[in-house]
Amino acid sequence: RILRTETEVLEPKKYKKKPLPVEVVQFNAELGREFVLELADWCGGQFAYVETLPGLADNTYYWSIVIPTEEGPMHSRAGDYILKGPFGEFWSVKRHIFEETYEEYIEE
Repeated sequence: RILRTETEVLEPKKYKKKPLPVEVVQFNAELGREFVLELADWCGGQFAYVETLPGLADNTYYWSIVIPTEEGPMHSRAGDYILKGPFGEFWSVKRHIFEETYEEYIEE
């Protein structure tokens, strides 16, 4: 696809991310509330309940961590992966996306 402005024509170029290692922890609610609280602390996030029905606050399916990012708050749910980038930034990636796009980095 070609993008046009009033004075020029721009054709998008292809780029790929540089292979920078990141630290990763999976949000595993089965490890208990203390683990989730520690994970929230690690990423500078806030533990939260995402309730859709009254009285389900203790059901781990409704647990969430709200991670502050440059783009605004990001919600991480059980099963997601929380990543720490090379500049100290944190973000969350859904499990199926993480498993398709990341592989373990082994330092040499």
